[in-house]
Amino acid sequence: MPNHLTSVSIEALNEGEYYLRAHHGKQDLVEQGQFAPLLLQLPKLIESKLSPENLVGEIDTCNATLQSHPSCLVGRFLRWLTHQINVEEATPACLTIADHTNLGIPWELLEVEEMPLGAAVQTIHHCPDIQKTETVEPFCSGEVLAYAAVPSQRWQATYRWQHYSEFDQFLGNLQKSKASYGLVYIDGFEVPEALRLNPTAYIKRSRLLKSQASLVFINGQMLFDESVSLSHLAFLNLFLRYGARGVIGTQKRVKAEMAQQVVEMFFSGCQAHRPDAPITVPAMLQQMRRQVYERLEEEISDDSCALYLATFLYVYYGNPQTLLQLPPADT
Repeated sequence: MPNHLTSVSIEALNEGEYYLRAHHGKQDLVEQGQFAPLLLQLPKLIESKLSPENLVGEIDTCNATLQSHPSCLVGRFLRWLTHQINVEEATPACLTIADHTNLGIPWELLEVEEMPLGAAVQTIHHCPDIQKTETVEPFCSGEVLAYAAVPSQRWQATYRWQHYSEFDQFLGNLQKSKASYGLVYIDGFEVPEALRLNPTAYIKRSRLLKSQASLVFINGQMLFDESVSLSHLAFLNLFLRYGARGVIGTQKRVKAEMAQQVVEMFFSGCQAHRPDAPITVPAMLQQMRRQVYERLEEEISDDSCALYLATFLYVYYGNPQTLLQLPPADT
């Protein structure tokens, strides 16, 4: 494992006990213990009706508790991580997270060296390809294949894309298309009703995904009918299981207007980086989080807090070295 890469794996045992194993270079941390009550409450608070300012305050209180809590397993890991990484190094620190607890811990919002983890380091969730990180993988390069009920986003004037407003037509193209799509974009907002079509068979047999050269961006959370029995995380994992190089998705529900700003920020980031100086998708997300974090440090407002929370709830799953190159609309 490269020296700049840290991995952490955590799983539930029984009766509130958890097992954590972390590795960085020649250093290992292996511990068993419990979580601070405030950390366990945080996922529910994020989905509560608290105002953005109050929610940021609750997260600050939780982080202060984790810094001093002697027995919280995650707090001990974060203090250990502080001694393993240097956020100022030329080679950026990178953390892979395998969280098997199903608690929905918002890792990116937890602090290390008084900075949110998602801004301090690049984060990757559920990464099966750690052993391949020393080799730069090929680009995800090509047009955008998009499913969106309402095609009204500004980025669509910037890049070449194929749009579908009907889910069955989108899935049919995803399965049969021989075209090279660098990005598959799925908008979970403004879907008129719960989707009754199970996408599993289409995704499993997708020619596009089998090429292992596409990034998937799921904006918001798709609403499936009860008869489909497909959770948001299970939907994300379908793409990873059947060939997507990486998936960007939200850990929790976010407001549509804030999600739209995050999406625009992402596509602006794609446009800002030259093809001869690419950065990985995890690095781009880290830059986005730093941008909204710095804005929050300058001004606390309803908008700055809401955008901060939304941006940090978009996380990346997959290969750490994923690169994205989208051809502009005028080519």
